[in-house]
Amino acid sequence: MNRYMDLQWPVVDDTHIAGKFDFDITWIPKPSQPAAIPPSSREGSPPPAPDLFAAMDEQLGLELKARKEPTDVLVIDAVGKPSEN
Repeated sequence: MNRYMDLQWPVVDDTHIAGKFDFDITWIPKPSQPAAIPPSSREGSPPPAPDLFAAMDEQLGLELKARKEPTDVLVIDAVGKPSEN
């Protein structure tokens, strides 16, 4: 399932690394993210996983940075029913 990591904005790949990669990371969304999962409350459970930004850095060596980038935008000025032929 590719949910683009539950981010609410586009991700720009600036790594310049070509190819396809298959990897797994363990993370828990922050409470402010829509798919938040509460950490386990059982004793003896493993420590909670890091948030996405920390997991990307710690487990893959990739850093997610928030910044402004130009992006394509579709603007719809008006909508109407098609005319009959």
